[in-house]
Amino acid sequence: MNASRQPFQLSNSVSLRATQAHIRPFKHTREVMSINVEEATEDQGVRSTMYRELGAHVCQQDGIDGTHFAVWAPNAREVSVICDRNGWHHGQHLLYPSDAGIWRGFYAHLVTGESYKYSIRTHDDRIIEKADPYAFRCENRPQTASIVADLDSYDWSDGDWLTHRATTDWFAEPISIYEVQLGSWRRPKDGREYFDYSELADMLIAYCQQMGYTHLQLMPITEYPFDGSWGYQVTGYFAATSRFGEPQGLMDFVDRCHQAGIGVFVGWVGVVRCGDVLGS
Repeated sequence: MNASRQPFQLSNSVSLRATQAHIRPFKHTREVMSINVEEATEDQGVRSTMYRELGAHVCQQDGIDGTHFAVWAPNAREVSVICDRNGWHHGQHLLYPSDAGIWRGFYAHLVTGESYKYSIRTHDDRIIEKADPYAFRCENRPQTASIVADLDSYDWSDGDWLTHRATTDWFAEPISIYEVQLGSWRRPKDGREYFDYSELADMLIAYCQQMGYTHLQLMPITEYPFDGSWGYQVTGYFAATSRFGEPQGLMDFVDRCHQAGIGVFVGWVGVVRCGDVLGS
């Protein structure tokens, strides 16, 4: 993630083709992902930049592509990553614990687009499966797994808008905001449930320009399981809903709005979290 650009946070499982030769055991190294345990412990793990450290991050270790996982589970006895590559079996790829309650490790060859969950052994010896609370992408409902995503792969083209945004006195400029819920604003008539981000960009940019709106305000687009909640029952604070496409689709949506001179606000629900046991 480019630190200069704040993220808009915001599947198809791969087939089980991996053999043991393709799966490299976790190796615990501080060089792969540097988590400041002291800072995380100081405020009980709540930091505005924790998404950069917790969750699934595509990286390299010893020249091998893979994904580094980190999750805060202070009361767990064991935490392992389960996915197609290990048959979704607990215990084959265990994460390493720490005194701060953060479990982490590197999974070689597991890369962008692959689904996963955390399998947690509790102190009373129960095994429960959880989606990643810091995942950047989730499976479309009713599926509940997280998906490894690389948010650095998109090439932004909105530099002119960012300059304009930074140099404009918005208190002296007229602003007209159009609030929209992407899933209900318009529906396809070809049997699909929703338009994708690209189609929505085509229609909403044209609509805003026609009506004279300067900004769009998207009702919550963080991942949520129940369509009727309109995004107000969150299961993934850092993953844009997969209903309308992949994360890069949302990036393209915002990028194109900016290039058209339209600002984008994103609704964020911080106090209503879905109680689904499969969530975090």
